[in-house]
Amino acid sequence: MVATASAVSAPVVSAAVHSSEITRSENANEVQSAVAEMEPPPIDSEPVHLETSVQTAAPTLSPEDQDVHRKAQRFARLLVDEIKLYNQANVVEGRRNHDLYDRLQDVIDKSRVTYQKRYGNTVAASADYFHREIIRSLAEDNVSVMGANFRQ
Repeated sequence: MVATASAVSAPVVSAAVHSSEITRSENANEVQSAVAEMEPPPIDSEPVHLETSVQTAAPTLSPEDQDVHRKAQRFARLLVDEIKLYNQANVVEGRRNHDLYDRLQDVIDKSRVTYQKRYGNTVAASADYFHREIIRSLAEDNVSVMGANFRQ
């Protein structure tokens, strides 16, 4: 009788596993359908993010070129984060007085040169992630706080 009980319970477990696999598969299909229906945001309406910019700009790029774009974007973010970290008081005052570039011109220009040395002659050069990151992160998407001397 013990052998009969195990033989009967095996198909039940198998059916339960099969049922959960179907449910997971259906959920995955629903998620994929929902994502496919979403429209991409307009090009300049939101800050550029690593994942979105590389994926949207990169369908024709090789994996190596996509990697260069990702690294350039990360490097730009790092440089701007350092500017913000080591110049917190000037950042606050510059945003308040709309003269952020004048206050931080030396460090911004040095960081720009560093970025250009590393990525100025690569496939990422045309994207100018450093400039985008300055506006997105340092100016908090408000170019006017950079001041009149900031080149756009």
